[in-house]
Order: sequence, then C-alpha cells, then structure tokens
Amino acid sequence: MSAHSDRLDPAFIESFSADDALLLASDSVCRALASSSIIRPQDMLICNRDIAEQIEPDARAGALLRVADDIEAASFAAASEPFFCSDDGVAAERCLIWLVSSIAPTGARVADIGALADAAAQAKAVLIVDNSIATHFCCTPLLLGADAVAEPLVVSVIEPECPSDSVSLSFVALAWREARRRGGKHACGRARGSRMRLARRVFAADIDEVELSAELVCAAERAVRAQALCAQKRNDHARAIAEYLSCHPRVEAVRYPGFEAHVDHERASRVLRHGFGPIIEIDLDGIESATSIAKALDHRSGTSASSLMVSPSTPDQHDPARITRARVFSAASSVRADRERGGGRRVILSVGTDDPLVVLNLIEHALAS
Repeated sequence: MSAHSDRLDPAFIESFSADDALLLASDSVCRALASSSIIRPQDMLICNRDIAEQIEPDARAGALLRVADDIEAASFAAASEPFFCSDDGVAAERCLIWLVSSIAPTGARVADIGALADAAAQAKAVLIVDNSIATHFCCTPLLLGADAVAEPLVVSVIEPECPSDSVSLSFVALAWREARRRGGKHACGRARGSRMRLARRVFAADIDEVELSAELVCAAERAVRAQALCAQKRNDHARAIAEYLSCHPRVEAVRYPGFEAHVDHERASRVLRHGFGPIIEIDLDGIESATSIAKALDHRSGTSASSLMVSPSTPDQHDPARITRARVFSAASSVRADRERGGGRRVILSVGTDDPLVVLNLIEHALAS
C-alpha cells in the first residue's frame, strides 16, 4: 500500500524540506526503499553496521550489501570500491546507494551529512539518510545535501470490539532540485546526477496498485506534525539521564553527543537541532550490571511501548466506532546490550517520552539488585 505526494499535504512535504514524498506500508526503511524502486537488483548498497544488522535479505531487493566500518564519509567511500557505473551516475541498471543513520546507536555517533553528501557526489552515489532516531524535527538531511530521507511510523486501526491492528508505514522524502543546504551552497552537479536518477526510478516504478486509505494518510500526517513535542521531550530527557549517569559510581563511561568530550559533539552541534538526540551509550562496571539494566527496561518497554499515541484519534467518517491512531515512536525508554563491544558491559539506551525519574529509578534498582 502506498500514497504518493499528490495525496499528501504540500505543507507536510515542505516540513521535510522535500520536493516530493511517498508514504508506504512497510515494516522497515530499507524495505520501503526497495518497494519504491529506489533500491533495485544490481545496485550496491553501502550502509553502516547498525542498519546492516537490521536488514533482512529480502528487504534489499537483491542489491549487493556492503558494510562501512563506521559512519564517516571515508569509510563509505572505501566500501564502495570497486563499483562501476556511467560517468554521469545515471546508469539505469546499476546504482551505488549509501544508506546512513543520522544518529547511529553504536557509540551514539552522529553522521556528518554534509561531508557524506560531498563524498557521495565524488563517488557518483545516491545518499539516503535513515532518520528513524533523530526524526525530521531534530535533523533535516535534505538541507544538508542528502538525496532522500526515510522515517518510520506506526498506525493503529482500532475496530469495534476487536484488538487493534497496526500498520507499519515509512515516509520517504526526496529532493529533486539542487540541495538547499544551510548556508545556500552546494554542488549543482548533484541535481543533474543522483537526484535525477532517483526521480526517474520513482516516477517510472509501479509501486503499488493498492492505495493507503484516507484515514491512514491523515493519521500519519497528524502524527508527524505532533512529533515536535515528543521529540523535544526525548532530547531533554536524554540530556538529564546522561548527566545523572555520568556521575554514577557504577558507570565507567557515558557516550552522548551533547557532551563536549564526545567524538561527534562539534558535528552534532551543526547537524542536529533542538538537542542532541535520544541515544546514550554507557559502559558499566560489570556484565551483571549491564544484564540487570537490560532486563529491567526491556520488561517495561515491552508492557508500555504503545501506551502513548502521538497523534490524536481520527474517527472513520463512515464508521464512528472505527478509530485510527498513529505514533512515531515508542513512549517507553528501551535498552539493548552490546555484547560484541565493551566486553559485555556496554548498553545502549534509547530514551523515550516517559518520566526520566522513573527510568533512573529502574536503573538504580537494577544496579542495586
């Protein structure tokens, strides 16, 4: 199921600084890019490790997958070699695609989208930003030189006397014209290369004959518009939690882009807005501590993840008992252990809109036990 830009509010599309947009029923950003023909067989897809770990083989449309060592432009360029396409970068059958997280959970890293855009232009690559964590409220990749940006949504349709049925959607915003980067300067050649290829691929594709219902489209638009308040809460809560944990005797290291000591603090100040995102990576004093925190927050997020709907309920015009609601992300803070790095003592905290004092209380109890 899909909805093209002609069914979306122009002001809504402009909020992404986009020239065009697609709303697709998809359970992942990569699958949405494949279903919209942005990613095709014969392509080479380069992405950072956090994205690669979540991509299922059938979600990349048969494209060859390579993993960059980190989110730096040099790593993406190195992973791209050798790859051959036409001089102007518009070969119909082959495309080099860079898919990067604006905020990568591992290390709480922040991508330098401007540098990636310049490197992508040199490599004749299409630069797509997975904005799942930052959201367009905190990061506007199209203004920084990206060719496309994708964000996920979850829309719930509640039937009378029936359990709710959730539909996963992905919003893909695209730029066809010259990048409107902050400061107004960008290489005009990108408008004639990678962006034109995206335009041809999307407009020539038979994406889906089944269109999303008007209720789903409306709920998705309302959810994204209401996102600002929730995203700001997540940023503010993350800052408070990071500050507290940085002083905790059981915590050995805190990696948070808002701290001056973080490797990406300077670029985060340029790339992100309204704060430094909701991701915190922490090293604890032992494997047991990391396991206790993971169990405590995993249990809580599993029971309350859908407790907050970002968008107000939208009644169905034909059936008032049928309600459509949407959320952009979970209300509950969540955590995952990084078992490959940090000797099992490292966890990555994704802060939600829930009370940070409650989250810290859970962490304290977990460490005490």
